[in-house]
This record gives sequence, C-alpha cells and structure tokens, in this order.
Amino acid sequence: MASLRQLATEVIDAINQPFNELLYQRVKDLIVHERSLAIRRSIQRHGIDSEFKQRYKVPMIRVDKSDFYNIDTNLKVFRSVNKIARLVRFQNDSPFTYVGSVTHDNPFIFVEPFAVEGIDSLRYMKYVIKYSFNNAHIYVFNRNNTLENIGVETIFADPRFVDYSDNTIAPVTFTDDMEFLISEDMISDIKLKIFSGDLRIALTDDKEVNMNEDEEVSR
Repeated sequence: MASLRQLATEVIDAINQPFNELLYQRVKDLIVHERSLAIRRSIQRHGIDSEFKQRYKVPMIRVDKSDFYNIDTNLKVFRSVNKIARLVRFQNDSPFTYVGSVTHDNPFIFVEPFAVEGIDSLRYMKYVIKYSFNNAHIYVFNRNNTLENIGVETIFADPRFVDYSDNTIAPVTFTDDMEFLISEDMISDIKLKIFSGDLRIALTDDKEVNMNEDEEVSR
C-alpha cells in the first residue's frame, strides 16, 4: 500500500505544485474523503473487506443511568471516555464489526438505545453484556461494577483520527508516511475524481486565499 504522503505528493506534482503546502493538506483531505465514499460503495456491492478494518482499545467510564435514556434496570452503565472517530456507515444493525473484550474473545451484543430494558428483561439475555452507540459514544450495559476498557473494530472514515492512545491491541500513532488503508484498485479512481472536479475547487479556493493575502499586504 502507498502512504498518504505519497498519494498526495503524486497529485500536487502532477499539476506542478510540489511546494504548495496548503494545497498538499487539502489534497490529503480530498483523498481521505474520496476513500470513505469508495469504501462505502464497495461495501454496498461486495460486503465488508477486512483490509480496511482498524482495531483499538477504548477507555470506559461509569456513568449515571440518567446519562442514557434514564433506563430502569439493574444494569451498570459505562460510556466511552472519548467520542468514537467517524465511521463508514454500512447496512447493518451495528456500525461496528466488533465490540467486546480487549482480548477480542468476548463479543458484546448490540442493542438499540430504546430497546435496552426490553432486551435485558429476556431471560436468555439477562447476563449477556450489551452495548449501544449514541451521540458518537459507545455505551456498555453490564452487571459488573467495573469496566476499564473495551476492544473496538470497524472501518473508520478517516484512519488518521482513530485514537490509539494507551492502546495494547495495536500500539501505533498514525503518520502520513505509514501505509494508508486503501486498495490499489481505488487509487486511480480517486485520483481521477480529484483531478476532474475536487482539485479544481481546491485550486480556486487557494487562489482566492492568495489574492486576499496580497490585498492585505498592499493596504
């Protein structure tokens, strides 16, 4: 796989703008955006490709039941400390391919926020750990008093912003020089899309910024 730096550099070099840092940053964002759209289309046609999945550890904190629809059960409610990075949406009940123990050997059951109490009242679901996703936070419903971390796996819209801090599953900090999670067959299509439309908009915006800066200097 190519790195994000390599892909963005190839684009700006192709239009003879190798030292345009502002354009370089915009092209990176365009690549990430088009990648997300391409993956979503691919999922709709062929299903989820494990090549794009990312896994990391999510710190949890116990919250009051009123923090989540004020549910009336004996369950303890835990919420992810930080918001989860933006996801690539696909047609499934849960937007995650895995939520469970950090060791990846105990998956939790996804429930809709409004269905937590009803599901928990079922005898065979009473002692199953359940989770929901609401307002960019993961909520876990458990009968244990403590839950420090959970493991999460899915496809993220922007792999750069996945929070790898304090991560024992895949301890890594994303940089532009790392392999970017994109398939080879997507690269040419994404470049074509950028050259044919998105890049023209970025160049126009860049020119307007430069003109405004020149006007400020001349005053």
